[in-house]
Amino acid sequence: MSFYCQQCGECCSCLGLVLTIIEQTGEYEFRIKNEYTNEEHYVTVDEDKRHLFPDRSIFDKEPYACPFLREDPENNRVCCTVHATRTDMCKSYSCWRILILDKNGNRAGRVMENRYFSAETNELEKFREEEIKDITEPDTDKWDRIIIDKLRKAGYTIHK
Repeated sequence: MSFYCQQCGECCSCLGLVLTIIEQTGEYEFRIKNEYTNEEHYVTVDEDKRHLFPDRSIFDKEPYACPFLREDPENNRVCCTVHATRTDMCKSYSCWRILILDKNGNRAGRVMENRYFSAETNELEKFREEEIKDITEPDTDKWDRIIIDKLRKAGYTIHK
């Protein structure tokens, strides 16, 4: 399965350190800069998210969040207000290689780059300690297949 966004906002919670607004070029248009690459990009706030854009309360909780991240209280999620014109860096980002859901379909954990296994429940952490942590397969694809098989046999649903 391909990556799908859960709209949790984790990925964008520190992007304000990377993407900065250089100037506002129109009512909902901005010229931004990637501080790592010095690349500039133009973004426009999506029409269907313009009502969210003035609310900057997300920065009270996430002071380093991307300047275009906003909470959508009606749908109980966060969203990128410039999704249609977001940067290539943002388009290529995914916050997991393997997403692990528990028996109820709730996120239990994930595997990110470099085999970083993040357990978000005590049950999955126990499973990781007992079944995953000592797997030393050097080939990443084979390692993935081994842990996915173990996770599925234990009743987890996997998205890769």
